[in-house]
Amino acid sequence: MNKLKIIYNPKLLNGILFKNLKQLETSSKKISKSGFIPYVDLYEKLCRNFSIKKSELRSIIEILRDNDLIEISKIGIKLNFEVIG
Repeated sequence: MNKLKIIYNPKLLNGILFKNLKQLETSSKKISKSGFIPYVDLYEKLCRNFSIKKSELRSIIEILRDNDLIEISKIGIKLNFEVIG
């Protein structure tokens, strides 16, 4: 499956979110061989950076899944997009 290409715009909140997710994908030490980012890493980075609760992050994850931007598994999420810029 081809990954969706997203243009990074630092002035938009979703641009910052996508860039943070991409950084997690490349820097997470616990990332699985199949490319899934563990939920622990997601909560640690995104809840802290955006000052949101875990329940709010779960809602965001579901929205991203519904728009085919991520895949969800028991161990974490896998990104279906690339950030350009």
